[in-house]
Amino acid sequence: MCNLIRWLFGKRDKKENKINETIATSSVQKEYNDINVKSPIVYERKSYMTRSEYSFYNKLASVFAEKYIVAAQVPLSSVIRKKSDARFQSELYRIVDFALVDKVTMEIKLLIELNDKSHFEKNRQYRDFRVKEICGEANIPLLTFWTHYDNEISYVKNRIEKTLSEAQTSDWQRL
Repeated sequence: MCNLIRWLFGKRDKKENKINETIATSSVQKEYNDINVKSPIVYERKSYMTRSEYSFYNKLASVFAEKYIVAAQVPLSSVIRKKSDARFQSELYRIVDFALVDKVTMEIKLLIELNDKSHFEKNRQYRDFRVKEICGEANIPLLTFWTHYDNEISYVKNRIEKTLSEAQTSDWQRL
């Protein structure tokens, strides 16, 4: 009994643990490989943002970082809660490119999409429509910029400030 308690809670030999971990990992890996012999799955690291997204992020951060957290790759499920059973929860697994989050209140102030030529495809247009609709229902402003425009800092700043101002005005009117 003493040995069992010592084994469960006491110090263990590091070499023994390493061997047991290796054996356990090897047996799991072998079992997994046996199941997936026909189609091995390969993973690789990818960039967190595209070049366009990174460039746009830097513009946002240079103008708004003092007052807002500029969050990138934001799932709708992180900022919107579904209150009814009328639609699938999976709609909220869509990702928007950026969010401006008030540093004091941690409230989402604005969601931003940066669209490239892929957004002209039918399936992307439907996705964009649904994202816009969901954000509207949740009363979160969504602003879209296109990569084929220069999106100079002054232009980006003015559009965002105008949208934030309009959103604040409509919030006051709703009260």
